Amino acid sequence: MKRQFLFSFIILSALFLCRCDPEDPVQDPNAPDINLASENISTAPGHIFWVSALITDDVGLKKVNLLKQDWYLDKDIILSDSIRTEYQLLYKFLTPADAFADNHMLILSVEDVGGNVTTRELPILFNKDVEPPVFKITSPSEGMNVFGGDKMRFFIEVTDNHGIDTFAIDAPEFGIDTLIVFDPVNPRYIFVKDYIVPELIPDGTYFINILAADSTSNQSVQIISIAVGTVAVGEVYCVGGATWSGWDSPDNPMLMRQDLDNPGWYEIATYSFGIQDYNGVKFIGQRGWGPLNWGLDPDNPSEIINDEGSDKIVLEEEGYHKVRFSPEEMAYTAEFVGADTPVLSEMYLLGSGIVGMANAWQDPSGALPMTQDPENPYIFTTTVEFTDTGDDDWGAVFIFIGNKSDVSAFNLGFTYYPQDVLDTDWLDYYGYVVGDLSLNLDPLTEDQVANIGDFPPSDGYWNGVPYVAYYMQAGMYTIKLDYHIQHASVTKVFE
Repeated sequence: MKRQFLFSFIILSALFLCRCDPEDPVQDPNAPDINLASENISTAPGHIFWVSALITDDVGLKKVNLLKQDWYLDKDIILSDSIRTEYQLLYKFLTPADAFADNHMLILSVEDVGGNVTTRELPILFNKDVEPPVFKITSPSEGMNVFGGDKMRFFIEVTDNHGIDTFAIDAPEFGIDTLIVFDPVNPRYIFVKDYIVPELIPDGTYFINILAADSTSNQSVQIISIAVGTVAVGEVYCVGGATWSGWDSPDNPMLMRQDLDNPGWYEIATYSFGIQDYNGVKFIGQRGWGPLNWGLDPDNPSEIINDEGSDKIVLEEEGYHKVRFSPEEMAYTAEFVGADTPVLSEMYLLGSGIVGMANAWQDPSGALPMTQDPENPYIFTTTVEFTDTGDDDWGAVFIFIGNKSDVSAFNLGFTYYPQDVLDTDWLDYYGYVVGDLSLNLDPLTEDQVANIGDFPPSDGYWNGVPYVAYYMQAGMYTIKLDYHIQHASVTKVFE
């Protein structure tokens, strides 16, 4: 009896082992199911898209593959390490920046443990909304100067290619807390409303936050600073068509010199082309349009007013003018002076910390040439790369020379301004001037040039020679010099 039982057990065991042979196919007649979150992919060149799907199978899932060969996408997700009958796919991929928007398809395939395969094709549509709303703010203007009890008019237009979902203005100090929700979304909205500045608001600078979001959560934010009360006058700048920065770039204006013989007056020499749009100037008290913005009163052109809507002072005759302005007296003078400085045919940068000028202080033949302006021979420009990247460098430093053999024949250097008169945003902890700026230039003496070979200490001078060091400011810069009026600007182009 025992022998018969043992024999039966061996037979059953053999049958069991045979049925569990991994080489035998799994009995799974049904293919996997793919339940896509979306039937297509919405994206744009350079943007990430997601593929989301719930994948199920009666017996078990083995592998998921995402395929888009021309974008180098061939991703296998192996699932057979443990028997899964359900898998939530969530896969992200960066659309190539150079992808073209036509006939793109991503293939999603799923294989189960029975060898059944289900394939879905997902069209890739370049219709993703990546553009945020656009503001056109007529008022209030940046830097606007108001007083308690004044009326501030808001005139703001918002547009969006797919539709604006929300619009908001927040300025708690002015009692402004506005939120507008659009249902349905609106492709264009104009907000017009007057607010009264609180009577007892303290003097100072306040900020108005303006926000708009579209139906796909793209946001635009604009912050406008408002000056309340009397604004102190510090430095004074000249800006306009008859200056280098023009009307569109008040962040890089021409700094005016103080007239030492007439306290309270500022002066500058500037070049007018004598034609409309390139023949006028105004005065500003900061590197921006407000709050100090002086020009002619449109209703009384003989008077100067502080208002962004003021008119320009016209310099009708082509050539150099000496312009003077007093913010205390609210008065100006403009005089045609011409130019009698000898014309030079060459101009060079001499310095260090600039690509192409290694050891130029010791060997002026390595100075970099500048390009002469075809309309005004006193103006030279060049675009160079500052290389300074760390604490072990002195920064990009340079002067201007008229030739590469006798540096004492002509040379100009930046005036170094003490730290206490500069905006702290322009300074690092070493006290060097950094960033985009326009500074007056002073001639260098022959002795100063002769001694300029020593590396500078951290006080801004090389043996008494003033200079500007662009410390930790690697990038491409456009440098412009007018050697007749001894004025230069250094403007960052890009990193």
